This record gives sequence, structure tokens and C-alpha cells, in this order.
Amino acid sequence: MKQVLHMLRAAATAAAPLLGAPLLRLYGRTGRVRLEGLESLAPGQAAPAPVIYAFWHDQLLAMLLFLHGRARRLGVLSSLHPDSEPGARANARLGLDVIRGSTTRGGAEAFGELVRYLRGGGSLVWMPDGPKGPRHRASEGVLVLAQRAGVRIVPAACAVAPRMRIRSWDRMQVPAPFARMIAVGGEPLDVPEGATREEREALRAELERRLEALTARAEARR
Repeated sequence: MKQVLHMLRAAATAAAPLLGAPLLRLYGRTGRVRLEGLESLAPGQAAPAPVIYAFWHDQLLAMLLFLHGRARRLGVLSSLHPDSEPGARANARLGLDVIRGSTTRGGAEAFGELVRYLRGGGSLVWMPDGPKGPRHRASEGVLVLAQRAGVRIVPAACAVAPRMRIRSWDRMQVPAPFARMIAVGGEPLDVPEGATREEREALRAELERRLEALTARAEARR
């Protein structure tokens, strides 16, 4: 029985990226997307200077629907855990650059790769409350990364209708086909090179406040 389960898991891991990416593309084509404050992500626009797009973890799936296929370099951090492999492959097939690592496994190496990616001209998508929460509680990691790489953080949020919510720690929103989606961006956040831990904490709280305000704004307009 264990061998059969192992074979089924291996088959699912191999098939998920092939099925997941086309399904996401299909969802993206059926939805209607509005961008406010994120116009640089619209097709045909020149790529902006490298930034970190920060948004809450429950908005990841909806964000990917309009982020994929953009004519610019966008990267995402993916855990080294085997369970993350299908998602990582799907992200790669959607055109995102996948950087391997996590805060607990391969953290130092992944951090260096992320800094090099940003300094090399790529932008990142980042969930400050991921990968395990607490929900809508920003961690300091994105601030340290922005400080080290010398880039700005662009807070963002999105909301879709109609949708469902997954019963998970983040209550992930899943758009229905032909959903209306609005994605909004806020004023970029600068992290000074010489910012102290106390100053980063103040910026972390400010980022959290902006993300909550943008989420409320998106929800009101969906």
C-alpha cells in the first residue's frame, strides 16, 4: 500500500504543474482585471526598476492570475519542502522565476539568491505573512531583504468576486471563472540602508497598516 501511495504522490507531483499552469491561464483569460496604482504591470508597459511587490498570503492565487505572462522578470521564493514542488513547477511554467529556499531550510543561501536577483534587475512577489502566518501579520524579513538589496517595497492587494475561501490558516481566496478582479498598489516603502532594528520595526508596522488599508480598499471595490 505504501508503494502505491508513493507512486500516486509522484504522479500527482509530476502532473500538477502541467495541469495547474494551463488552468491558471484559463482562469486569467476569463477574468476581468482592473489595476489601480499597479499600471506598470499592464501589458506593453516598460519594466519598472526592481521592487518587491508585497501582499497578503490569502491573495496569492488571485495575484498570480494577472501577474503571470507579464513582459518583465518576476521572481518568487519557493520552499525546499517536497510538498511545495508542484506549486514551484507551476509558477515556473507561468513564467515566474523560482528561487528555492525558506526561512528555516536553506534560508541563508536563498536570501543571497534573492538579493542577487533583485540587484540583477528582477522584481519579487512576496507574502509578508507567509508561509504559515499569523494571518495578516507582516514579518520583518521583507524589510531586511529590501534594505540589503537597496530596493523599494510596493504594498499591494487584490480582491475578486465571485469567489470562495479555502478553510486554511490564511483563508485563501479562490476566484470563480469570469470573476471580476481588482488589484491596487500603494505608495512604495523605502528602507534606508542604515535603518536600525527599531526603525525597521516601525516600517514593518507601517507596511502592515498599508496592506490592511489596501485590502479594505480592494474589498470595497470588487
